[in-house]
Amino acid sequence: MKVSFLLLILGILLDCSPLEAQIVGPSTIDAAGTSVSAGGNTYEYAIGQVLSGTSYIGSTLSVTPGVIQPQYSASGVNTPIEANELQVFPDPVATDLFIQAHFNSGGILKMALINELGQKIISNQWTLSSGQEREVIDTKGLAIGTYFLQIEWNGHSGLSSGGYKIQKLQ
Repeated sequence: MKVSFLLLILGILLDCSPLEAQIVGPSTIDAAGTSVSAGGNTYEYAIGQVLSGTSYIGSTLSVTPGVIQPQYSASGVNTPIEANELQVFPDPVATDLFIQAHFNSGGILKMALINELGQKIISNQWTLSSGQEREVIDTKGLAIGTYFLQIEWNGHSGLSSGGYKIQKLQ
């Protein structure tokens, strides 16, 4: 039943009659992705493949297919940065990305901006004397897409870190 329905839909998509589509016998296609010939046509696909260049960007929504899984590890005991301790804005960003710190004391703020392939694009380190400074990351030269911002704060209370998804527009 499911195979017949799939072949009917396939026949409609290929602009052939349902009877022609049903002549093709069922084929097994590897779920990890492969190429299969059926009825004189070749079909290729992969499940979970990152599709570059197919982002949808609207006025209130941006969708970028793919999965970001950067590797991140910090030395020492690591606690999460609390939401009230750090603001990253604007998101989505067009030119300048701001990091506004709200820590109780000074320390060292490290950042790394990672692309969809897990490559470090930008990294920097600032010494914050009061823990309340605002830092700027220039994103004008970056391609439109999704990035992952890794932040590490080493202050008087110890090491903490956080991660932020950043959508780059324009």
